[in-house]
Amino acid sequence: PWAQGGPTDLANLTLLCRPHYPDHTRTGWTCTITDGLPHWTPPTWLDPQQTPLRNTAHNHHTTPPP
Repeated sequence: PWAQGGPTDLANLTLLCRPHYPDHTRTGWTCTITDGLPHWTPPTWLDPQQTPLRNTAHNHHTTPPP
């Protein structure tokens, strides 16, 4: 994260909606960028294996155009 000395560039950037931004660290979620895509790791209380997840709901690479 930028707040912990991480880089501030497009290769290390993901967007969050306003309601989720303040809660993701408080609730234990972490984000890593892999191959240019954000992967969210849930906290152990939600997923003991902490399997990284991708949100594909708004992914222009997998969603056909209207």
